[in-house]
Amino acid sequence: MDDETDKPDGAGIRYWAEFCAWSALVMTPIIWWLQGPSVSSDQIVVRTALVVISGVVAVGLRGGKLVRMWRAPRPRRKLVSVVQLEPRADTSK
Repeated sequence: MDDETDKPDGAGIRYWAEFCAWSALVMTPIIWWLQGPSVSSDQIVVRTALVVISGVVAVGLRGGKLVRMWRAPRPRRKLVSVVQLEPRADTSK
């Protein structure tokens, strides 16, 4: 059980956290439709907080992923010298 492959890495945890946030955001309207309208102010606050927190977490994790991809070092391309080609003779005359 002390194998290193059993431990989750940071990328895997972020992936599943983002998946859960987007899932909660998408399923919230379905749950509201099934449960009916809010009957108390507490219920409205909890439902609104669920949407706001899910949205902030989902967008934040996706934005963080885009920033990490943008800041990641890119492999350098080889510089290839361009050979100067002589222009063709005009053969249309």
